[in-house]
Amino acid sequence: MTRRMNRWIPPVLVAAGTALVFAGLAVAADDALKFMPRGGRELLIEVKAKCANCDDLVTLVTTRRSADDWQKYFTGKQSTVTGLSDAEKRKGALATFTEKQIRTLTAYLSINLPLARDQLPRDPARAQWEAVLPVDGRKLTLDRCMGCHSLATTILISGDLNGWGVIMRKSDHVNLGMNAQQLQELLHYLAINMPVPENEIPDEFKKGTGGY
Repeated sequence: MTRRMNRWIPPVLVAAGTALVFAGLAVAADDALKFMPRGGRELLIEVKAKCANCDDLVTLVTTRRSADDWQKYFTGKQSTVTGLSDAEKRKGALATFTEKQIRTLTAYLSINLPLARDQLPRDPARAQWEAVLPVDGRKLTLDRCMGCHSLATTILISGDLNGWGVIMRKSDHVNLGMNAQQLQELLHYLAINMPVPENEIPDEFKKGTGGY
């Protein structure tokens, strides 16, 4: 029995070590990208965690509201954050969120929701909601833009929704593999959050595979 167990120890240790290496790389990658404004998916999970009396996530993600109505909904709820100023308290569950974060969140919700109930996990309490919720503009920016040029090329541009629409509908962007909903999500994220100050962008993100 001991000999058989010993045969399995090295592979198990290798697998565990590999998992730790990948986990470490993931954390390092997240740290390196902290300069990127957060997307609606992460902001939704955060506001739900800090909300004292919001509906459960299943109810939230199966509800249709406009961006304005989503802001009114969360403003009418209570935050669990303590020590808030009067101005922050007036934001309700959106306390501690910046204006850009609020706009990013409400745009994300109005564009991507509602989800069909049959698309949701059977056990919501144990679900990995990051994998369940629709991809947000931050993720789309990282996945779609960096394959051709530096991330800085995208995030240093300033433009409104129409301006970004012109850029993203150019011929060299038509094969990015996004559906209409994802395109709208990306456009809103960029219009709200760009540009990122150049001095906040690490040098390694200023050169892309396309050489520009």
